[in-house]
Amino acid sequence: MENIELIQKTAVEAAGMRLLTADGRSSASAVILEQQEHLKSLEWLQPGRDRYRGTLKTTSIDDFASYVQIVSSSSPAVGFVDIANMASTVFFNLGTVNDPGHGDWLATLTMQRTAAFEALHKIDGVKCEQKALTDWLEDWSDFLVADFAEGDATLARAVAALRKLKISTKAEATSNVGDFNASRSALEDVEASSADLLPIGFRLATEPYEGLSTRIFALRLSVLTGGEKPLLVLRWQRKEAALEAIAREFKSVLAEKIGSGVPLTIGTFSP
Repeated sequence: MENIELIQKTAVEAAGMRLLTADGRSSASAVILEQQEHLKSLEWLQPGRDRYRGTLKTTSIDDFASYVQIVSSSSPAVGFVDIANMASTVFFNLGTVNDPGHGDWLATLTMQRTAAFEALHKIDGVKCEQKALTDWLEDWSDFLVADFAEGDATLARAVAALRKLKISTKAEATSNVGDFNASRSALEDVEASSADLLPIGFRLATEPYEGLSTRIFALRLSVLTGGEKPLLVLRWQRKEAALEAIAREFKSVLAEKIGSGVPLTIGTFSP
């Protein structure tokens, strides 16, 4: 082992390559240390870097597009759109197949749900007691409209009807007797009702993400009567279709804001 280390050291000394210089610089950018001949960068001692690199991270589609436009005017850029996670990455020094770059100068965009859209995700399919759901409806009343089977009514009336919701049980027994057999059956009918007209659902209108258009999301109301207390469930109707439409709009809006100078590809890329 000592002989190998001696040969390495002698070879480096003989070649005069203990100090290494980056392309385009007159001063050394790295040094080969004598101990185990490790390479150590000297960039931190220089007035400037060997090359520009860094990462911008933002949740604002407008700021992301503005930065990409400014930088791509002098550095060729290529972008990727991850529609499943509502995110995008643009590389400014990825280079080409014939002239590859380091790919360590980039900008990333991660879209964040608006508060109302996040609330929609959290309430979807959750079994709520009366107070929990009526509190949620009142908290987001600025974004909600109540739907009724017959006629129109206010959201306040819908909340009042849900507060007065009760469960009633009706039992019925039948008995049949013959010469050689007898049968008996019992039926129990459980019904949820209110002193006022119950809504059949709600509509929530909001921007799903900042910079995208406002959409209306339908919520179907169900009442579960299996327990001592009624449980209320709001089910987001056509959820998958809505998410697909939002993803398509995201790519379209992003391409429009960035401009045609930066090609966008659906997917992710790791250099």
